[in-house]
Amino acid sequence: MKREWLEEILQKRSLTHKEVADRVKIDRAYFTQIVNGVRRPSPDVAQRIGKLLKFNWTKFFNQNCGEKPQNVDNQQSATLPETG
Repeated sequence: MKREWLEEILQKRSLTHKEVADRVKIDRAYFTQIVNGVRRPSPDVAQRIGKLLKFNWTKFFNQNCGEKPQNVDNQQSATLPETG
């Protein structure tokens, strides 16, 4: 789930993903993954983003922060053949 709250902060401050990534010294693709909820930043990166954008960096680690759940493989367990 996309971190809409983070995207809103970027829009209010007229910042692009690349500008933020450059300022906090991370790859633009990694920052985009953070915004899209695909990845969670390390505490160090979260602190740098929070400081730059002026929000509490621990928001990234709240339960409902907008991170996509990982794919779960819904395979059913195999049944063993009956012996007889």
